[in-house]
Amino acid sequence: MEFNETMDIGFLCLIECDNITVRNVTITNNYNGIILIGTTNSKIINCTVHDCYYAISIASYSSNNIVKDCKAYDNSHGIFLHYSSGN
Repeated sequence: MEFNETMDIGFLCLIECDNITVRNVTITNNYNGIILIGTTNSKIINCTVHDCYYAISIASYSSNNIVKDCKAYDNSHGIFLHYSSGN
């Protein structure tokens, strides 16, 4: 499954997902931007997240995920890794 720029996304939370692609998404002015919880083998590519508290969070045993060519600015936390590995 792919989430992309054609979708109006306020924030995106992937819970217990596998093989998801998030591409060319822009998220602004929110507490959370993109969150992966227990998610594996997924990609966040060419996304922009700004003016959020957490831009991109990869947590709770998420593994083997890729964040590539993303911009995270004017956030309290940019890319936040917590209890995750192989990302």
